[in-house]
Amino acid sequence: MRKSFVLLFHIGFWLCYFLLVFITLGLYYRSNHSVPLVMNAFKSIMLFAFIPSSISYFTYYFLLFPRYLQQKKILLSIVYGLLISVGAAIIGYFLIRYFIESGYLIDMDEGGKKGRSTALTVIAVMTIIGLLCGIVALVIKGFITWFNEIKVKEELKEKSHQMEMALVKSQFDPHLLFNTINNIDSLILMDAVKASEYLNKL
Repeated sequence: MRKSFVLLFHIGFWLCYFLLVFITLGLYYRSNHSVPLVMNAFKSIMLFAFIPSSISYFTYYFLLFPRYLQQKKILLSIVYGLLISVGAAIIGYFLIRYFIESGYLIDMDEGGKKGRSTALTVIAVMTIIGLLCGIVALVIKGFITWFNEIKVKEELKEKSHQMEMALVKSQFDPHLLFNTINNIDSLILMDAVKASEYLNKL
């Protein structure tokens, strides 16, 4: 498959993904006209949704599929897939906390403001987001690999056919065939049975 088509798959997925994020943000804050609050929510959601999804997506695509899933290592694929998504969620959570502590973001978590730990819930949600994006990456990578394998098989068949034809041509003597056909033609008039035997051998 051409690289341009592969790139279109990736661009299409991320466009749909961010469109869904924007729609969710718009529905949630449709009655709120506070620009600073909406911008803070936008930055928070972008960090919340983009970090785990992007890490999982590209790690699944470039590492998990070719090294494990394509090699039929299903159990290892599941285990490493979960570890990748959990790791991506933890990275995302600590980055969000860093931006909150540094004053770049306002903490939108009411439980966190009141001192209740919501880390496990946030990490769990981000893990699920990462898993879903990773699964999409595996589907895209699987389709591209399947398509490329079919194309390679067709090319190999065509090359094999061309080689066979070239081999036949290299072993083929047109003068010998012409003389043999003439001999069989003459033999048909004298002994049809023997001519038939020669023809079958030919």
